Amino acid sequence: VGAGTGGFFVVPEGGGRSGTLGDQEAWYAVPQYCWRGADALGLGDLDGDGIADAFVGVGQGGAEVEWAGPEKGYNRVETGPGYLYVQLGPLDGGGDLADADGLVVGPQTNSFFAREATIMDDVDGDGLPEILAGAAYADRVAARAGVAYVIDPGLAIGREGAEVEDTAIATLDGDNRADLYLGFSVANGGDLDGDGWTDAVVGGAADMQDEDLAIGRVYAFRGPLEGSYTTEDAILRVDGTTQHGIGYYNYGGGALHGGFDVNGDGFDDWIAGSPSDVDNDYHNRAVLFWGAPWP
Repeated sequence: VGAGTGGFFVVPEGGGRSGTLGDQEAWYAVPQYCWRGADALGLGDLDGDGIADAFVGVGQGGAEVEWAGPEKGYNRVETGPGYLYVQLGPLDGGGDLADADGLVVGPQTNSFFAREATIMDDVDGDGLPEILAGAAYADRVAARAGVAYVIDPGLAIGREGAEVEDTAIATLDGDNRADLYLGFSVANGGDLDGDGWTDAVVGGAADMQDEDLAIGRVYAFRGPLEGSYTTEDAILRVDGTTQHGIGYYNYGGGALHGGFDVNGDGFDDWIAGSPSDVDNDYHNRAVLFWGAPWP
């Protein structure tokens, strides 16, 4: 494994409480040419065989790199489209993700595809989970409007270098809003409205429509999800109120999370991060939103 390539460990149940990683856990290495290691990780039974599988998102997957010496390490020469690897279980032997069971390639160079990705409960009724992956810098409908893809892992398994458009069962586009960066954060919303379907929550990191004001926006899309959608189709939109406001990307991790009923009312809820809240003396904060019936 080359220096700086990154990857992920699989720690057995009851392990990892002390000591160091690498002695007995399985290690899956990201190929060196990806320039950086894993950005997004998830576990779930993607193929329905009862054994947990893994997916790994690498936002700069496919980048061209060069060795700049021991002091600087690898330098990026050319940006990549972003990769999403699918590794089927059992995950007990480790290996190189160059030999992964599936590889999905982002929509364009420097789209940062799969830098944010999460597993979704079944959104199309086939009984299997899907993967929600963002490509915040994609230019599908406007410059850096962004897009999020609902990906069927079954369309990626057995394929090396499948185009994301060929594996997605739904696309959530940033409409015609330049610099919205939709897909900078993504979350499995769970069943927010109690209709029995899984909903998706997607953050637009900036929304630079008003000069330098990056308020951030979060959109909720109602399941089932199949086909093409824009932000105009969202059932719910929450706007930030200050620069770098709600939903703006938190460099410590994803700015959104959901899929749990935290108040016991029967509806799943979701939480959004606001990492630079001007009205709160620039202190970070998180805002919790209740699920509820929708029209």
